[in-house]
Amino acid sequence: DPTIQGINCTTGDECDTVTLTTEVTATELKITRQPEDVTVADGEIAETSVEAEGDGLTYAWYYANNGSNTFKKGSITTSVYTVTMDASRSGRRIYCVVSDQYGNTVRTDTVTLDKADDRIIRNLQT
Repeated sequence: DPTIQGINCTTGDECDTVTLTTEVTATELKITRQPEDVTVADGEIAETSVEAEGDGLTYAWYYANNGSNTFKKGSITTSVYTVTMDASRSGRRIYCVVSDQYGNTVRTDTVTLDKADDRIIRNLQT
């Protein structure tokens, strides 16, 4: 708990020490809106986002390209994941790790970014 200590002096040599204590309540870290799958045409912007509650939030997005099970940490550090769709990003799976200032973390669901015509072909194959 943060404590502020002060000295209260009146005339003469009499001083009283005053202690003020403030209670700090941390906001529980939690995801309030998960990112969603996105399907856009080649060359269009694919965008999804996460909403979370907590104190001093930071964001780290991870991705695995189509055909890979290895997730890599990306360079996006905001609550919004945005990329221009092309063939190399179609089928990309992403998730976000949200951290608070106390070192707590939560992970979003994994979602998929697809190029519109690739999604149709993938759905026909399953």
